[in-house]
Amino acid sequence: MFRRIFGSNNIRAADQAEAALTSAATNAGETATVRRIVARLEAMPAERARFIASAAYTLARAANADFDISDDETRAIE
Repeated sequence: MFRRIFGSNNIRAADQAEAALTSAATNAGETATVRRIVARLEAMPAERARFIASAAYTLARAANADFDISDDETRAIE
């Protein structure tokens, strides 16, 4: 799924994102959110989807810098 978003030049990053998603304990709400986000990214032109995905990834990393992601940070990322 993430290889389509990150592109063939970033297979390692795509595989890491996929592994993190599939190995993490998730609940139905989180899975539905991920599927909704992926569907929206897949509907975009590839270059735009990569830009949006990379921005969300950067925001998630920054939000998790203090080992806590608040509800406000989660809404901004989504």
